[in-house]
Amino acid sequence: MIRVLIADNDLDSHELIDDLIEINFRDVIIERALTKESFLRKIGAGSLAYNLILFNLDLEKSEKGEGIVAYLEASRPELLGRIVFIASDQEAAASINGKYTLITRPFSIDHFEAMAQKACAL
Repeated sequence: MIRVLIADNDLDSHELIDDLIEINFRDVIIERALTKESFLRKIGAGSLAYNLILFNLDLEKSEKGEGIVAYLEASRPELLGRIVFIASDQEAAASINGKYTLITRPFSIDHFEAMAQKACAL
């Protein structure tokens, strides 16, 4: 059983990612977080329960507070290998500084599959 958490404030994005996840994994449970706050609650409640976490960096723009990458580095570094960050622009991508798994939109199905499989292998 693969457990996936999708953190994204765009419902259309959830639908696309749901489809891609279901194509790549047979036995999967998908949970959703529409806000950064919801994401933080979910990873706090059962962080090791997720095999794959997809976090849209656009959530950083829509909410105030500490950046998610800085928070995870300080408080939850064990999760960083399971997270695939999603960026819609170069500014968001730059916040990752090449240190973590990142896909930028538009992304190919093959690239998405490779990133998801890599994160789940940890």
